[in-house]
Amino acid sequence: MGKRSRGKKDPKRRHLQPVRSATGGGRGGGPLPGADEQPLIQSIRRALRTGEPIDLLVTLGGLLEATDPEPHPLADREDRATRDTLIESFVEISFAETTAALTVFRELLADELEADELLAARITRTLAGRRQPMPAWLDTFGEARVVSEVYAVGDELSDGESYIFTIGWPPAHELSFLVYVDHNMGSIVKDAFVVPAPVEDLLAHFRESASSSMTTVVCDPVDAGTARATLEEAMKIGRMTFPPAESDSWPMCRPLVEWALRLLPEAGAAPSPREWTDVEYSELADAFFASPHGRPLDDAEHRSALEPLMWMAAPDPMRWSPVVVEIMLLDRIPRKIIDDVESLQRYPELMRRFVRYCHGERGISRAATADTLAAIDECEAEFREEIRRDRPSNAVLLAQLARASALGQDASILDGLSDYPPGFDSSGSSLEEFILCELDKRVGGRPTLLSLDAEPLPDEQFDVTGIAEDILPVVEVIRQRCDASAEVFFDVEHRTAMRRLLARAARRDPAIFRRKASTDRAAAAIGWIIGRANDTLGGDFLTTTVAEFLDWFGVKGSVSQRAEPFLRANGVNPHDSGHMMALGTPTLLTSQMRASIIERRDDMLAGM
Repeated sequence: MGKRSRGKKDPKRRHLQPVRSATGGGRGGGPLPGADEQPLIQSIRRALRTGEPIDLLVTLGGLLEATDPEPHPLADREDRATRDTLIESFVEISFAETTAALTVFRELLADELEADELLAARITRTLAGRRQPMPAWLDTFGEARVVSEVYAVGDELSDGESYIFTIGWPPAHELSFLVYVDHNMGSIVKDAFVVPAPVEDLLAHFRESASSSMTTVVCDPVDAGTARATLEEAMKIGRMTFPPAESDSWPMCRPLVEWALRLLPEAGAAPSPREWTDVEYSELADAFFASPHGRPLDDAEHRSALEPLMWMAAPDPMRWSPVVVEIMLLDRIPRKIIDDVESLQRYPELMRRFVRYCHGERGISRAATADTLAAIDECEAEFREEIRRDRPSNAVLLAQLARASALGQDASILDGLSDYPPGFDSSGSSLEEFILCELDKRVGGRPTLLSLDAEPLPDEQFDVTGIAEDILPVVEVIRQRCDASAEVFFDVEHRTAMRRLLARAARRDPAIFRRKASTDRAAAAIGWIIGRANDTLGGDFLTTTVAEFLDWFGVKGSVSQRAEPFLRANGVNPHDSGHMMALGTPTLLTSQMRASIIERRDDMLAGM
């Protein structure tokens, strides 16, 4: 997050440096000693040795994404490793790892290589001259094809759909792809992952989850060509969205998804949502106010209030879910509707009645309606606070983002934000003050920010004072796993930070440790929190990827949900973090992270 100085090594790129950087060239004479010990080669080696196709494909797909030649226009491009350089280094250096990588790249980058015949020919010649033994599955990887129908899985509230299909190749290798399109974010790909299981297993999992949660889930086969067009369009829109959608597996698996989609049949344009006409909006309003739900509110004020509520819910003003409710009450209504507080206070009750009416007309289940109404109740108090404070317009925020980009300033601090932080006075505000407010959130306030130091966190023992005796055995197992992960991936400061976060959680919420749950997943969640807070998992000081980190624990999938109770016990709202893990205290931040914050603080203060 801190501004980089010229000549300063960028830790974020450590795993992405060309292999030749450790070999002194290697052209003609082969690799020099030490090249095979580079972190990049070691990462590929570990994936190769498992014998599982998914491990190597996910690792190499992540490398291709990290060297994407078309990153987001607001992304930091400084010192970015290029895909051409990556491939060139793999061509020059002959290891089993680079041979396997080039074999996979030849398939994943088929479209690019078709346009670059020289590079394609060079890769082909290189592979023809390599003699390292390869896993048998790589010999037939080029024969991959779609071996299932494509299914769209969604619930009755239609927040989004998961598209699921399976790719297979001889003799019996299969990978299933799940790609989630989020309609509340503009119908973009929000998440995706790859699993070594047939599509039937994933569908069974969805149905089982729906049955246990009383949720109505629809799993229907869809036209494969239309699914491809839909997902390619959703990925295209996602590339233009800022801040970009990110998860533990997305967008790092994007090259794999793009490859899999190319194996589906081509189709025309993706289907577009139906646009409501003014007449249809008017008819919907009349029908609502004529119903038992709307009749008690049928006056000029509520009719006037319903109109923007409907068009802000476009493209479907009758689709309401807990997520839509939260977006409306905590963002769109306070930000977009210019009215006095008394008038804005009508919206929660109007929304309750309109939700009941729309759900009744659509045949939505009582359980889903109850969840949506409960979301209104949960958001109402915060909504009433929001409409009572000054908020900047979108124009102000976008202008300041543009200014940051034009001046070459780091805009990553704005990730995950749709508004200024609570308590920030936007009148006469500047980008500098806005960023200072975000730094405040990371360390716990302006006084702490101004007195922040960059002394290393001490190597301290785990403090069991105040921890209930009955949970000590479980806490100790988690502590040991955290310590071991710090030794493998991080350093002593990270170990201290993990110990502190664990101890605070154990003192403040011992119930977390009395549940029957995986201690490995708990330790992984704690490490994930500290890694994200210090930008060492997915930030400027990257030491490993989230996927590698979780794989070391033997944990599959995301740990963000498991992290929530640990965050709450440490006084952090898990839903306030967005793409920036703000823990509100310097005691969990490494000296490297605090030095970066200090540098940023001083830059902002100098510019005010």
